[in-house]
Order: sequence, then C-alpha cells, then structure tokens
Amino acid sequence: MTAVNPVAELIDVSKSYPGTEESAVRGVDLQLHEGEFFSLLGPSGCGKSTTLRIVAGLETQTAGTVKIKGEDMGHRPANRRPTNMVFQHLGLFPHLDVARNIAFGLRLKKMPKAQRTAEVDRVLDLVELAGYQRRYPDQLSGGQQQRVAIARALVNRPAVLLLDEPLAALDLNLRQQMQQVLREVQRSSGTTFLFVTHDQTEAMTLSDRIGVMRGGELCQVGTAEDLYRRPTSRFVARFIGDANVLDLPVTDGTARIGESAVRVAAGGSGAAVSIRPEDVRLDESPADPATGTPRDGLPGQITGATYLGAHIRYDLTTTAGIALRAVTPASAPRLPVGGPVLAHWRPQDAVVLPS
Repeated sequence: MTAVNPVAELIDVSKSYPGTEESAVRGVDLQLHEGEFFSLLGPSGCGKSTTLRIVAGLETQTAGTVKIKGEDMGHRPANRRPTNMVFQHLGLFPHLDVARNIAFGLRLKKMPKAQRTAEVDRVLDLVELAGYQRRYPDQLSGGQQQRVAIARALVNRPAVLLLDEPLAALDLNLRQQMQQVLREVQRSSGTTFLFVTHDQTEAMTLSDRIGVMRGGELCQVGTAEDLYRRPTSRFVARFIGDANVLDLPVTDGTARIGESAVRVAAGGSGAAVSIRPEDVRLDESPADPATGTPRDGLPGQITGATYLGAHIRYDLTTTAGIALRAVTPASAPRLPVGGPVLAHWRPQDAVVLPS
C-alpha cells in the first residue's frame, strides 16, 4: 500500500515527563496511509498508548511534529483534531439510548436533526446494528456495546480512528468475533485505523502494516509477513511469534557452531541468526539416505516432545550445547526423546540479525 501524501505523519516525535530520566516516546517517525489498518504492537510500557494519545491530542509531544492530512496539529486540542478514539473502557452513556449515544457529538456540533438521524442510521448499518436505535447500553451484549462505541467514533467521519486496546477485556471467542467486525468495518468505511495492542496474533490478524515498539522507540515497521520472515533485531524476531535466536558470528553467509557450519541467508554477516521452529528440519540420519552424502547441520539430542494437536514441538540440545526448538506436523513419524538427531534448515530460512 502506498500513498503520495500520508493521511497522518509523525516526524521525530518524542515525549518525556518531568522527573523521569527515560523518555516515554523517543524519536518516532511514522506515516499512516489512506485507508489502511495500522497497529502499534509492543509490551506494556513501550510507549504505544502514549504515541496514540499524542496523535489524538490528549498528550503533547515534547519534541517533533504531528501532521494530519498535511496540516501541522501543533498544540491543537483533541476536540479540534480530525480524529476520534475508542478506548478499552467504552464510556457509553447508560441513560442514553444507542441513537443518542452515537449522535452525542453531532448534537454538540448543532447538526440538524434529520441529518443526525441519517448519520446514525449510516453507521449502525456499517456495524450491523440496524434497528438498535432505541436500545440502551444495559440491553446490549458486550460485543454489541463495542459496535456502538465504534459507530459513535466513526459518525464524525474522522481522518484517523484511534483504538487503544478496545478488545483487551473481552473473552477469547468474543475477541475473535470483534476482530472480524473491526476489519470489516475498516474496509467498508475506508477510514484509516491506528490500533494499539500487545497481542501479536491480534496485530497480525487485523493489520495491513504493524509497527513494533520497545522502550519508547519504533523498532520496525512492515507487514505481518515482513516482521515474521525478515526481522531486523533479536527483539522483533522473538516478539513476533516463536523463534530460535542463535548468538553466532556470521561471515559471508556461513555460521560456524563448534565443528559444524551452517549456511544462512545469502551474503549475510552479523552477530546472530533467527530461525523459526517450523523451518527447522530434523533427521535421525546425518547423511542423505539416497546418496550417502553427509548433510550440513547441527547434530544433537531430542530432550523433549510436546503434542500440540496439529503439530509436535521438539526441544533439542546440539552437541555444541545450543538449545533449539523445532515444530513438525503431527502426521510425521515421531522422533524418540533422548534419540540422536540432525537439525538443519534451508539457507533462506536463517535470517541474519545485526549486532
């Protein structure tokens, strides 16, 4: 997805609080494209919610610039920015019915009643709650309340809809249902969504692109596949899914482990290698059975096996003392715990990480 002019842009944005040595947000550069679903992903305290609040105008950056539709937001207050926000705690007014909850902001803008009614009907259709205008929040399920909160945020036609972990309090089944609803609403409305989450699966399920944050910094931005297959740091490799991160010197595409040498991504040089467990292949024989040629790889011993339904996860230790994890289909022949094994992988599946 590309855009000549981003719908929103953060330029070298930082935020620090008086009396603290560490910055909550540090040097964030980010462009949001028109009509994309972008997630800020990271552990608690990494600065993702603070970044969202800076875009919303609920926090003021210490340094840097926030632009929306090319216009510098400066110190423009939240109520004068072309953004709306959905929080984890939805904040629906219990004494107002669905229609009046959604139209609350439109009434403040003194929009004519007929136009308000049309806008409320439009967004209720969008979130598939047509006919719910006269219901009250306590007459709705948790998922329906979420939809009303999203409709209320969209009724003002924001340039960017900001969502701060709105699904975090939901049980797993409802959360998965609401993920699908969010994605469908985003696609139907064409609105740019900026979504904050600590859940890797949620970010990968929903997003066109993801920005991974750690310690107030934006570590890497890309599609879910980019981050999973081409991480640029140990943190991203380990945070996005499961990964074997081996601290090995790599020179000219080869990593040496004791007496063994393994090939990695072409031409790579660095300080570590990342291999996904599903890319690790295990063989009981150190030689190719067809040719008798010794295989490249790491000899070792299986130390544990865990049944995961469709897959088996093997833990092993190489003769050089390196712990590895491999995942194989449950339909494949089982390998005995305690037995010898040769671990190997395709060079293109071993991603070289920088120092």
